Amino acid sequence: MHPVDAWCQLAVHASVTELVLVGDALVRRRKPIAQRDDLRDAVKRWAGRRGAGRLREAEALVRDRTASPRETRLRLAAVDHGLPEPVVNFPVYDEHGVLVAILDLAYPEYRVGLEYDGDHHRTDTVQFLHDVERLDALSALGWRDIRITKEHRGDLLTAALERVRIALRERGWSGAAARPRSVAKGGERR
Repeated sequence: MHPVDAWCQLAVHASVTELVLVGDALVRRRKPIAQRDDLRDAVKRWAGRRGAGRLREAEALVRDRTASPRETRLRLAAVDHGLPEPVVNFPVYDEHGVLVAILDLAYPEYRVGLEYDGDHHRTDTVQFLHDVERLDALSALGWRDIRITKEHRGDLLTAALERVRIALRERGWSGAAARPRSVAKGGERR
């Protein structure tokens, strides 16, 4: 069975969030298993079956070039919080065209980055040093980079997303975003 067909079958029992996580993994940045067109075609074939509505909603939220489930969850949380949808894996170059960073999530117009840092960003000294240097380089280019870890849940995640909102407003965002999507208990779209 092709992984895209398995994704469709998951729609019978999975939440929209779970389907987005799997969909993002299928079209991920490194070694994608499928293309967005494959997902769109599969959703059309699945029409009329159980879970078709969730599958259609999830496909609309899937993004190419994602790097991790935590980043996907963070992107969905930002949108659910009423923020504009960030760009996934946005490259930032310096004035000489040298790549400074690939931000997990970004609002390029406002130079605001939002990144999920796994534990290795803290425990691996080489990664930690790289991150320190990268943050300084981003700051020198006028970027505000907001970091999120696995500890950011509930009120801590809400507070972090409010910092994103404040940074966006300080940089010219009008605050007019799409109405937050309804999120069922536990943060899972049903």
